[in-house]
Amino acid sequence: MPRSFSRRAASAAAAFLLLLPAFAAEQFGVRPARKYPAHQRQGEVEIAVKPYRTKKDLKIAFGKVNPYKYGILPVLVVIDNSSDHAMELKHLKVRFITSDRQGIEPLSAEELRYFRPSSSPTERPRYIPQVPGLSRPRVKKGPLAKSVLAEREFKAPVIAPQSSAAGFFYYNTGADPDPIPGGSVYISGIRDLTTGQDLFYFEISTDAYKGN
Repeated sequence: MPRSFSRRAASAAAAFLLLLPAFAAEQFGVRPARKYPAHQRQGEVEIAVKPYRTKKDLKIAFGKVNPYKYGILPVLVVIDNSSDHAMELKHLKVRFITSDRQGIEPLSAEELRYFRPSSSPTERPRYIPQVPGLSRPRVKKGPLAKSVLAEREFKAPVIAPQSSAAGFFYYNTGADPDPIPGGSVYISGIRDLTTGQDLFYFEISTDAYKGN
């Protein structure tokens, strides 16, 4: 093998290794709940929330898909169960509470496939729900008919002992005015499968993410 080729190959490999840590740092990952600015603990269950609206965060989580551009606020929810009991999430409810105390239910990734953005930034986008009795809505898919939204969606039905679950909930908040200041995420419906008791609700403020 010519020496010049070997030197070029070695230089390319070295450059790749130098870039690798920076590239890896941009990959989407989930941290323990206590590592997020907005978190709350009850006994041995800790929950964190993080709204995703900056271009950097959205790119890391969803690639080229930007839900917030269309008034859809993705909120990452991380639930850590450090107890020896499994936690059932069958009846989990996660609502976004606006600064004027309006509760917004999340939209599923399937619903987002058919939603329509509003032409006015002060109005919330519209979505078209599925028609009862039909397997598929007979409407054209919208700009968020992307598989990555379904892949990142929160789906866990149970959290095993000493384990965690995480994923996104999607809220039709609109992007103007800013939904983060004065907002919160209200979480209920977590049940201890050993005792059969429901945990008290969590309400976690999003103010920690103002300006971010």
